[in-house]
Amino acid sequence: MSQLIDELIAFYSDFSADNLGKLPDLYDANAVLVDPVHKVEGVSAIVGYFRSIMSDVQTCRFTFENVLETEGQAVLEWTMTFKHPRLGKDSIAVKGCSVLRMSDKIDHHRDYYDLGEMLYEHVPVLGYVVRSLRRKLASGG
Repeated sequence: MSQLIDELIAFYSDFSADNLGKLPDLYDANAVLVDPVHKVEGVSAIVGYFRSIMSDVQTCRFTFENVLETEGQAVLEWTMTFKHPRLGKDSIAVKGCSVLRMSDKIDHHRDYYDLGEMLYEHVPVLGYVVRSLRRKLASGG
């Protein structure tokens, strides 16, 4: 594994608003980050985006299960475990993956995960509807 990927894994393994100053060491100044909610361009905007979403998060950790890396690209499978006061008192675990393009630093980062599993299932009333729909689809009817 490259040093850049090792550093990225270390960063996200203890993800918090306190360590966002490390992002310019990992991401190119013009890096693009895309997730199911936003598209953010530029490392300073990425720092701002993470600072904003982490403002109410009590804890957030990523556990990396698998890393596939080739020249200039990587795919990281992970489980994010976080706790947010508006989503209940229990921690929420969400599986996902990141697809990266990089040279000296990361210039494109795209995250794939189930937004329903992360958010919608934990909102009162809406969560019930989403879970019911999942059960109906899984049972074929």
